[in-house]
Amino acid sequence: MRDSDVTTCLDIFRDHGLGCQKHGLRTYRSLDPAGCFVISASDDDEDIIAFSASSKFDPRCAIVSFYGVKPGYQGLGLGIKVWKEMMKFLSSAPNIGLTSSPSQVTTYKDKAGFCYQDKHLMIHFESRGAAYVDRIKPIEEETKKVRIISLEEANWNSVVAYDEDIGGINRDRLLRPSFKEPGTVTVVAVDPSSPTNNKVLGFAAMKPTNYHEEKPILGPLYSDDASIAKVLLYNLMHLYPSSIKHGFLWYLLDSNPDAKRMATDLGMHEDFACPRLFTKEPLTGVKYDKIYCQLSPAFAPY
Repeated sequence: MRDSDVTTCLDIFRDHGLGCQKHGLRTYRSLDPAGCFVISASDDDEDIIAFSASSKFDPRCAIVSFYGVKPGYQGLGLGIKVWKEMMKFLSSAPNIGLTSSPSQVTTYKDKAGFCYQDKHLMIHFESRGAAYVDRIKPIEEETKKVRIISLEEANWNSVVAYDEDIGGINRDRLLRPSFKEPGTVTVVAVDPSSPTNNKVLGFAAMKPTNYHEEKPILGPLYSDDASIAKVLLYNLMHLYPSSIKHGFLWYLLDSNPDAKRMATDLGMHEDFACPRLFTKEPLTGVKYDKIYCQLSPAFAPY
């Protein structure tokens, strides 16, 4: 996959009714260019009809991000072809994970070796219209617990350390380009008594999507507790007004009932729940109670 292929690949994904971060594929491809493949309909390589993307960024577990075939070209074996190329790339990984549609779980388990199912499901929430942001308006006691600042004001090393404490690996090399994706708005919650903003209590970002110009996607939203998460989200939505007017997408894990409660309070609809499958045991040591929204539903397991 070339950088110029990214938009076409995301259009294929959109044409199947699936939403994701508009610039996420470009970010992850820049980190793992050898893990992304395309098939073109002709020798000029311009008409992309199938693609696959994966990431080996996390040394503990590679991720099958997504693969798709352009509508009208299904049934020709193209999906299997890009899948096999991707599996060659991932063959050295100690573990491989993916998020499956409910209908494909048996296929992945029986035919592709993804025999281990995580106890946590990924749930897709989406707004049908405007979000009821006033329903999550923090009370005074909650706002006093934290100070909300921009990413530029935050202590970057403390942000990276907070993320590492949750997930178990240093993701500095990933977080930097992810937060710099065009149109991204990020907020950080810090301890009000921290003079140098080095006591991070959570952070959240909102990004444009590949399939709706005015409807963004949340991700990540990490927080020490539900009240801080609410303050973060409330402030973030006001900094990204289209998330209020048009709503947004939210991929959360069922390990965090407070996240699901907030999504419901906002008037969002639960569309589907997807099992998370692995070729070996699922990841351990992740603080799922602090994960209110994944960094990326396609490329990151948390």
